[in-house]
Amino acid sequence: MKKATLTLFIFLIAISLYTQQWTGPDGGNTITTSYSVGIGTSNPSEKLVVYGNISTSEGDILLTNSTINQEDSGTIRWNEYNNGNPNKSGAFIRYNGDNNYLQFLTNTETTDYEHIRIYRGGNLLLQPTSGAVGIGTISTGSHKLAVEGSIGAREIKVQASGWSDFVFLDDYKLPTLQEVEDHIKKKGHLQDIPSAQDVAENGIRLGEMDARLLQKIEELTLYMISLKKEVRSLKAQNQDLQKQLNQIKSR
Repeated sequence: MKKATLTLFIFLIAISLYTQQWTGPDGGNTITTSYSVGIGTSNPSEKLVVYGNISTSEGDILLTNSTINQEDSGTIRWNEYNNGNPNKSGAFIRYNGDNNYLQFLTNTETTDYEHIRIYRGGNLLLQPTSGAVGIGTISTGSHKLAVEGSIGAREIKVQASGWSDFVFLDDYKLPTLQEVEDHIKKKGHLQDIPSAQDVAENGIRLGEMDARLLQKIEELTLYMISLKKEVRSLKAQNQDLQKQLNQIKSR
């Protein structure tokens, strides 16, 4: 009888301790502690350390190092683990409340490497300058932006490095129409314009191609001006011949 009574007493104490472990000061809706909490680890190095995944079915996860209503800086960090022990290197997301941007970084023990910075207004900044963006592809090659698919835009501005107004300079050697014809017969495309095969293999650079097309338009303009002058000259010669012919007829 005494043994059964002792067993029941120990059981009731265990239930009491278990209940107190999960019951907060308001009766159970809030749990507070001044100690560090470890989930999946018995040696938490921070106030809360979770070794594993965090899942939530509804609501948000809020992390802040100040009051909830104050826009301050905070960090979400993923440490690299070695046999269950966190290293000082890893990845983290940091909100900078002073400058209103969100950073995505990786770090070693001594240096942070920033990769992406998103500003509150929506601007996106890649760091370092060697960073590139791939949309629909992970192979960006030598491009800062690589897109596998079409791009839709109301307007595209290309910062060209040069333009084709040199065609109108006095020292520009305008090819003759005969030279243009000979090049077309021999090469199958205009001079200074890539062939269809070249475009299929290497694509085109918009700024450079627009400049070359403008060069051809300006050359055509000079040809038209020259042809107009020849037509005027021929008209004047025709009028002179007509006058001479009329004088001969009137004799």
